[in-house]
Amino acid sequence: MNYRYTPPEKTPDDPKITYVSADTGVCLGHPTRLFCEAFGGRIDLPDAHSEVVWYRRFSNGTTVEVSDHIEQKKVSREDGQTFGSYLTFSEVQMQDYGTYVCIIKKPGNTIEKSVRLWISRKLPQYEDPNPFPFKDALMFSSLAVFIFIAICVLVKQYWLKICVILKDSYGEVEDNDGKTSDVVIAFTSSDSTIVTGVMVPQLEEKGYQCVTREFSSVASNWPEHLRNYSTRRIIVVLSPSALNNSWDSTNLYQTLKRLQTIEETKLLCITLQKLPSAKNEAKNASGETLHSVAKNMNILCWNRSNSEAFWLRLCKELPAKRCRGIGGGPPSRPRLNSELISLDSLMVL
Repeated sequence: MNYRYTPPEKTPDDPKITYVSADTGVCLGHPTRLFCEAFGGRIDLPDAHSEVVWYRRFSNGTTVEVSDHIEQKKVSREDGQTFGSYLTFSEVQMQDYGTYVCIIKKPGNTIEKSVRLWISRKLPQYEDPNPFPFKDALMFSSLAVFIFIAICVLVKQYWLKICVILKDSYGEVEDNDGKTSDVVIAFTSSDSTIVTGVMVPQLEEKGYQCVTREFSSVASNWPEHLRNYSTRRIIVVLSPSALNNSWDSTNLYQTLKRLQTIEETKLLCITLQKLPSAKNEAKNASGETLHSVAKNMNILCWNRSNSEAFWLRLCKELPAKRCRGIGGGPPSRPRLNSELISLDSLMVL
Protein backbone atom coordinates (compact mmCIF):
# COMPACT_ATOMS: atom_id res chain seq x y z
CA MET A 1 0.00 0.00 0.00
CA ASN A 2 1.04 3.61 -0.59
CA TYR A 3 2.26 5.29 2.56
CA ARG A 4 0.44 8.54 3.37
CA TYR A 5 1.12 10.92 6.24
CA THR A 6 -0.66 14.02 7.46
CA PRO A 7 1.92 16.71 8.20
CA PRO A 8 1.91 18.22 11.69
CA GLU A 9 1.15 21.84 12.35
CA LYS A 10 4.59 22.46 13.87
CA THR A 11 7.94 21.88 12.21
CA PRO A 12 9.19 18.41 13.18
CA ASP A 13 12.79 17.67 14.09
CA ASP A 14 12.92 14.77 11.66
CA PRO A 15 11.40 14.78 8.16
CA LYS A 16 8.05 13.01 8.08
CA ILE A 17 7.12 10.91 5.04
CA THR A 18 3.79 12.09 3.57
CA TYR A 19 3.70 9.76 0.57
CA VAL A 20 5.73 6.94 -0.93
CA SER A 21 4.84 4.57 -3.76
CA ALA A 22 4.02 0.97 -2.95
CA ASP A 23 5.95 -1.94 -4.44
CA THR A 24 5.03 -1.89 -8.10
CA GLY A 25 4.69 -4.59 -10.74
CA VAL A 26 5.07 -3.54 -14.38
CA CYS A 27 5.46 -5.36 -17.70
CA LEU A 28 8.71 -5.19 -19.59
CA GLY A 29 8.78 -2.23 -21.98
CA HIS A 30 5.90 -0.41 -20.29
CA PRO A 31 6.14 2.98 -18.56
CA THR A 32 5.78 3.58 -14.83
CA ARG A 33 6.88 5.98 -12.15
CA LEU A 34 7.60 6.06 -8.42
CA PHE A 35 7.05 8.99 -6.08
CA CYS A 36 8.30 9.89 -2.65
CA GLU A 37 7.38 12.98 -0.60
CA ALA A 38 8.09 14.26 2.93
CA PHE A 39 7.32 17.20 5.19
CA GLY A 40 10.35 18.92 6.70
CA GLY A 41 9.01 22.31 7.72
CA ARG A 42 10.95 25.56 7.55
CA ILE A 43 14.75 25.66 7.74
CA ASP A 44 16.25 28.86 9.13
CA LEU A 45 19.89 27.94 8.34
CA PRO A 46 21.53 29.72 5.39
CA ASP A 47 22.41 27.60 2.30
CA ALA A 48 20.58 24.64 3.84
CA HIS A 49 17.71 22.85 2.20
CA SER A 50 15.81 19.60 2.26
CA GLU A 51 15.48 17.19 -0.64
CA VAL A 52 14.48 13.71 -1.75
CA VAL A 53 16.85 11.65 -3.86
CA TRP A 54 16.26 8.21 -5.43
CA TYR A 55 19.02 5.57 -5.46
CA ARG A 56 19.31 2.00 -6.68
CA ARG A 57 20.13 -0.68 -4.08
CA PHE A 58 21.32 -4.14 -5.00
CA SER A 59 20.83 -7.35 -3.06
CA ASN A 60 24.35 -7.16 -1.58
CA GLY A 61 23.47 -3.83 0.06
CA THR A 62 25.33 -1.63 -2.43
CA THR A 63 23.61 1.70 -3.15
CA VAL A 64 24.30 3.51 -6.44
CA GLU A 65 22.79 6.34 -8.43
CA VAL A 66 19.95 5.43 -10.79
CA SER A 67 20.69 4.87 -14.50
CA ASP A 68 20.74 7.83 -16.89
CA HIS A 69 17.68 6.63 -18.85
CA ILE A 70 15.57 6.97 -15.69
CA GLU A 71 14.36 10.52 -15.13
CA GLN A 72 14.36 11.94 -11.62
CA LYS A 73 12.36 15.11 -11.07
CA LYS A 74 12.30 17.02 -7.78
CA VAL A 75 9.17 18.92 -6.70
CA SER A 76 8.16 21.04 -3.70
CA ARG A 77 5.16 22.90 -2.31
CA GLU A 78 4.18 25.04 0.65
CA ASP A 79 7.30 27.21 0.22
CA GLY A 80 9.53 24.16 0.22
CA GLN A 81 8.25 22.75 3.49
CA THR A 82 6.93 19.69 1.65
CA PHE A 83 9.29 18.25 -0.92
CA GLY A 84 9.54 15.13 -3.04
CA SER A 85 10.82 13.47 -6.20
CA TYR A 86 9.37 11.50 -9.13
CA LEU A 87 11.30 8.57 -10.58
CA THR A 88 9.99 8.10 -14.13
CA PHE A 89 10.63 5.05 -16.35
CA SER A 90 9.62 5.72 -19.99
CA GLU A 91 10.16 2.03 -20.84
CA VAL A 92 11.11 -0.41 -18.13
CA GLN A 93 14.16 -2.47 -19.11
CA MET A 94 15.14 -5.83 -17.68
CA GLN A 95 18.01 -4.33 -15.64
CA ASP A 96 15.62 -1.80 -14.07
CA TYR A 97 13.82 -4.39 -11.95
CA GLY A 98 14.93 -4.40 -8.32
CA THR A 99 14.91 -2.19 -5.22
CA TYR A 100 14.99 1.60 -5.19
CA VAL A 101 15.61 3.72 -2.10
CA CYS A 102 14.00 7.06 -1.45
CA ILE A 103 16.46 8.99 0.75
CA ILE A 104 14.95 12.02 2.45
CA LYS A 105 17.55 14.55 3.51
CA LYS A 106 17.04 17.37 5.99
CA PRO A 107 19.93 19.25 7.58
CA GLY A 108 21.03 17.08 10.44
CA ASN A 109 18.62 14.22 9.67
CA THR A 110 18.24 11.58 6.97
CA ILE A 111 15.64 8.83 6.59
CA GLU A 112 15.01 6.37 3.79
CA LYS A 113 12.25 4.19 2.39
CA SER A 114 12.63 1.25 -0.02
CA VAL A 115 10.35 0.48 -2.96
CA ARG A 116 10.62 -2.69 -5.05
CA LEU A 117 9.98 -2.70 -8.81
CA TRP A 118 9.09 -6.21 -9.91
CA ILE A 119 8.29 -7.76 -13.27
CA SER A 120 4.64 -8.36 -14.06
CA ARG A 121 3.17 -10.62 -16.74
CA LYS A 122 -0.23 -8.89 -16.57
CA LEU A 123 -0.83 -5.67 -18.47
CA PRO A 124 -1.83 -2.77 -16.25
CA GLN A 125 -5.47 -1.71 -16.32
CA TYR A 126 -5.70 2.01 -16.90
CA GLU A 127 -8.88 3.79 -15.98
CA ASP A 128 -10.54 5.40 -18.97
CA PRO A 129 -11.25 9.05 -18.16
CA ASN A 130 -14.30 8.95 -20.47
CA PRO A 131 -15.56 5.37 -20.28
CA PHE A 132 -18.43 4.30 -22.53
CA PRO A 133 -21.51 3.60 -20.37
CA PHE A 134 -22.04 0.00 -21.48
CA LYS A 135 -24.41 -0.80 -18.63
CA ASP A 136 -26.59 2.23 -19.29
CA ALA A 137 -26.54 1.57 -23.03
CA LEU A 138 -27.52 -2.06 -22.46
CA MET A 139 -30.33 -1.03 -20.10
CA PHE A 140 -31.74 1.57 -22.50
CA SER A 141 -31.38 -0.80 -25.47
CA SER A 142 -33.26 -3.52 -23.60
CA LEU A 143 -35.95 -1.02 -22.64
CA ALA A 144 -36.25 0.17 -26.25
CA VAL A 145 -36.55 -3.43 -27.51
CA PHE A 146 -39.20 -4.17 -24.88
CA ILE A 147 -41.21 -1.06 -25.83
CA PHE A 148 -40.89 -1.91 -29.54
CA ILE A 149 -42.12 -5.48 -28.97
CA ALA A 150 -44.97 -4.22 -26.78
CA ILE A 151 -46.03 -1.74 -29.46
CA CYS A 152 -45.90 -4.45 -32.14
CA VAL A 153 -48.06 -6.76 -30.01
CA LEU A 154 -50.57 -4.00 -29.29
CA VAL A 155 -50.71 -2.95 -32.93
CA LYS A 156 -51.22 -6.53 -34.07
CA GLN A 157 -54.00 -7.07 -31.54
CA TYR A 158 -55.79 -3.72 -31.77
CA TRP A 159 -54.85 -2.29 -35.17
CA LEU A 160 -58.20 -3.10 -36.80
CA LYS A 161 -60.12 -1.55 -33.90
CA ILE A 162 -57.95 1.56 -34.10
CA CYS A 163 -58.56 1.84 -37.85
CA VAL A 164 -62.33 1.54 -37.42
CA ILE A 165 -62.37 4.08 -34.58
CA LEU A 166 -60.32 6.57 -36.60
CA LYS A 167 -62.51 6.03 -39.66
CA ASP A 168 -65.72 6.59 -37.71
CA SER A 169 -64.27 9.55 -35.81
CA TYR A 170 -62.51 11.41 -38.64
CA GLY A 171 -63.52 9.72 -41.90
CA GLU A 172 -65.76 11.42 -44.43
CA VAL A 173 -69.44 10.90 -43.68
CA GLU A 174 -71.35 9.79 -46.79
CA ASP A 175 -74.89 10.36 -45.51
CA ASN A 176 -75.55 13.40 -47.75
CA ASP A 177 -74.52 11.90 -51.07
CA GLY A 178 -78.05 11.15 -52.31
CA LYS A 179 -77.75 7.38 -51.79
CA THR A 180 -80.74 5.56 -50.31
CA SER A 181 -78.80 2.89 -48.41
CA ASP A 182 -75.38 2.09 -47.00
CA VAL A 183 -75.15 -1.52 -48.20
CA VAL A 184 -76.81 -3.79 -50.72
CA ILE A 185 -76.15 -7.47 -49.97
CA ALA A 186 -76.48 -9.88 -52.90
CA PHE A 187 -76.82 -13.60 -52.23
CA THR A 188 -78.53 -16.78 -53.37
CA SER A 189 -81.40 -18.51 -51.61
CA SER A 190 -79.07 -21.18 -50.21
CA ASP A 191 -77.23 -18.49 -48.20
CA SER A 192 -80.31 -16.53 -47.10
CA THR A 193 -80.25 -17.81 -43.52
CA ILE A 194 -76.71 -16.53 -42.97
CA VAL A 195 -77.38 -13.19 -44.63
CA THR A 196 -80.78 -12.38 -43.10
CA GLY A 197 -80.16 -14.12 -39.77
CA VAL A 198 -76.61 -12.97 -39.01
CA MET A 199 -75.18 -10.44 -41.41
CA VAL A 200 -78.06 -7.99 -41.73
CA PRO A 201 -78.85 -7.86 -37.96
CA GLN A 202 -75.16 -7.30 -37.17
CA LEU A 203 -74.78 -4.48 -39.67
CA GLU A 204 -78.04 -2.80 -38.67
CA GLU A 205 -77.01 -3.02 -35.01
CA LYS A 206 -73.85 -1.15 -35.97
CA GLY A 207 -75.90 1.60 -37.60
CA TYR A 208 -75.87 0.66 -41.30
CA GLN A 209 -78.92 0.82 -43.58
CA CYS A 210 -79.03 -2.51 -45.38
CA VAL A 211 -80.92 -3.71 -48.47
CA THR A 212 -80.89 -7.37 -49.47
CA ARG A 213 -81.15 -8.76 -52.99
CA GLU A 214 -81.74 -12.47 -53.31
CA PHE A 215 -80.91 -14.06 -56.66
CA SER A 216 -81.93 -17.47 -57.85
CA SER A 217 -79.30 -17.67 -60.60
CA VAL A 218 -75.52 -17.97 -60.20
CA ALA A 219 -73.40 -14.99 -59.16
CA SER A 220 -71.88 -14.55 -62.61
CA ASN A 221 -75.16 -12.91 -63.78
CA TRP A 222 -75.42 -10.38 -60.92
CA PRO A 223 -73.40 -7.31 -62.10
CA GLU A 224 -76.00 -5.94 -64.53
CA HIS A 225 -78.73 -6.08 -61.85
CA LEU A 226 -76.62 -4.57 -59.02
CA ARG A 227 -75.69 -1.46 -61.01
CA ASN A 228 -79.24 -0.13 -60.64
CA TYR A 229 -79.11 0.25 -56.84
CA SER A 230 -78.51 3.67 -55.22
CA THR A 231 -76.19 2.44 -52.49
CA ARG A 232 -72.80 3.29 -51.04
CA ARG A 233 -71.44 -0.26 -50.89
CA ILE A 234 -72.27 -3.56 -52.56
CA ILE A 235 -71.57 -6.81 -50.73
CA VAL A 236 -71.63 -10.02 -52.75
CA VAL A 237 -71.79 -13.26 -50.75
CA LEU A 238 -70.04 -16.09 -52.58
CA SER A 239 -70.30 -19.74 -51.64
CA PRO A 240 -70.10 -23.04 -53.52
CA SER A 241 -73.90 -23.12 -53.82
CA ALA A 242 -73.86 -19.61 -55.36
CA LEU A 243 -71.66 -21.01 -58.15
CA ASN A 244 -73.63 -24.21 -58.75
CA ASN A 245 -71.23 -26.07 -56.39
CA SER A 246 -68.34 -25.36 -58.75
CA TRP A 247 -65.79 -23.86 -56.32
CA ASP A 248 -62.78 -24.10 -58.62
CA SER A 249 -60.20 -21.55 -59.77
CA THR A 250 -61.58 -21.17 -63.28
CA ASN A 251 -65.18 -20.56 -62.25
CA LEU A 252 -64.18 -18.19 -59.41
CA TYR A 253 -61.84 -16.28 -61.72
CA GLN A 254 -64.59 -15.72 -64.30
CA THR A 255 -67.07 -14.65 -61.58
CA LEU A 256 -64.67 -12.13 -60.01
CA LYS A 257 -63.77 -10.68 -63.41
CA ARG A 258 -67.48 -10.07 -64.10
CA LEU A 259 -67.95 -8.50 -60.66
CA GLN A 260 -65.03 -6.17 -61.35
CA THR A 261 -67.14 -4.51 -64.02
CA ILE A 262 -69.22 -2.87 -61.24
CA GLU A 263 -67.15 0.29 -61.07
CA GLU A 264 -69.75 2.85 -59.96
CA THR A 265 -70.00 1.54 -56.37
CA LYS A 266 -67.37 0.15 -54.06
CA LEU A 267 -67.63 -3.64 -54.10
CA LEU A 268 -66.86 -6.11 -51.31
CA CYS A 269 -66.93 -9.88 -51.70
CA ILE A 270 -67.53 -12.17 -48.74
CA THR A 271 -66.61 -15.79 -49.36
CA LEU A 272 -68.06 -18.46 -47.11
CA GLN A 273 -65.22 -20.80 -48.01
CA LYS A 274 -61.54 -20.21 -48.58
CA LEU A 275 -60.37 -19.69 -52.15
CA PRO A 276 -58.70 -22.68 -53.81
CA SER A 277 -54.96 -23.06 -53.28
CA ALA A 278 -52.66 -21.06 -55.54
CA LYS A 279 -50.27 -24.00 -56.03
CA ASN A 280 -49.87 -24.99 -59.67
CA GLU A 281 -52.47 -22.40 -60.65
CA ALA A 282 -52.60 -21.92 -64.42
CA LYS A 283 -52.42 -18.45 -65.96
CA ASN A 284 -54.67 -17.22 -68.72
CA ALA A 285 -53.52 -15.55 -71.94
CA SER A 286 -53.11 -12.21 -70.10
CA GLY A 287 -50.98 -13.79 -67.37
CA GLU A 288 -53.76 -13.43 -64.76
CA THR A 289 -54.73 -16.00 -62.17
CA LEU A 290 -57.52 -16.21 -59.62
CA HIS A 291 -55.27 -14.96 -56.82
CA SER A 292 -53.82 -12.09 -58.85
CA VAL A 293 -57.37 -10.84 -59.51
CA ALA A 294 -58.38 -11.41 -55.88
CA LYS A 295 -55.49 -9.22 -54.67
CA ASN A 296 -56.99 -6.25 -56.49
CA MET A 297 -60.44 -6.72 -54.91
CA ASN A 298 -61.83 -6.41 -51.39
CA ILE A 299 -62.41 -10.06 -50.54
CA LEU A 300 -63.11 -11.19 -46.98
CA CYS A 301 -63.37 -14.80 -45.88
CA TRP A 302 -65.87 -15.45 -43.11
CA ASN A 303 -63.75 -16.87 -40.29
CA ARG A 304 -65.63 -19.00 -37.80
CA SER A 305 -62.84 -18.95 -35.17
CA ASN A 306 -62.26 -15.17 -35.23
CA SER A 307 -65.58 -13.49 -36.03
CA GLU A 308 -64.57 -10.22 -34.28
CA ALA A 309 -61.68 -9.72 -36.71
CA PHE A 310 -64.02 -10.39 -39.63
CA TRP A 311 -66.54 -7.74 -38.52
CA LEU A 312 -63.77 -5.22 -37.91
CA ARG A 313 -62.37 -5.81 -41.41
CA LEU A 314 -65.84 -5.45 -42.87
CA CYS A 315 -66.65 -2.27 -40.92
CA LYS A 316 -63.31 -0.82 -41.97
CA GLU A 317 -64.52 -0.90 -45.60
CA LEU A 318 -67.99 0.49 -44.88
CA PRO A 319 -68.97 4.19 -44.63
CA ALA A 320 -68.07 6.15 -41.50
CA LYS A 321 -70.73 6.33 -38.78
CA ARG A 322 -70.25 9.07 -36.18
CA CYS A 323 -73.12 7.97 -33.92
CA ARG A 324 -71.99 4.42 -33.19
CA GLY A 325 -69.23 2.59 -31.36
CA ILE A 326 -67.36 -0.52 -32.38
CA GLY A 327 -69.66 -2.99 -30.65
CA GLY A 328 -73.07 -1.34 -30.55
CA GLY A 329 -75.56 0.56 -32.61
CA PRO A 330 -76.89 4.09 -32.35
CA PRO A 331 -79.31 4.79 -29.50
CA SER A 332 -81.97 6.06 -31.95
CA ARG A 333 -82.18 2.83 -33.97
CA PRO A 334 -84.24 -0.02 -32.42
CA ARG A 335 -82.72 -3.48 -32.41
CA LEU A 336 -84.34 -6.28 -34.39
CA ASN A 337 -86.83 -8.36 -32.44
CA SER A 338 -85.32 -11.64 -33.58
CA GLU A 339 -82.17 -12.84 -31.83
CA LEU A 340 -78.90 -13.01 -33.78
CA ILE A 341 -78.23 -16.54 -34.97
CA SER A 342 -74.77 -17.93 -34.28
CA LEU A 343 -72.62 -18.38 -37.35
CA ASP A 344 -71.37 -21.75 -36.16
CA SER A 345 -74.92 -23.09 -35.99
CA LEU A 346 -75.73 -21.80 -39.49
CA MET A 347 -72.52 -22.41 -41.42
CA VAL A 348 -72.82 -25.75 -43.20
CA LEU A 349 -70.62 -25.82 -46.27
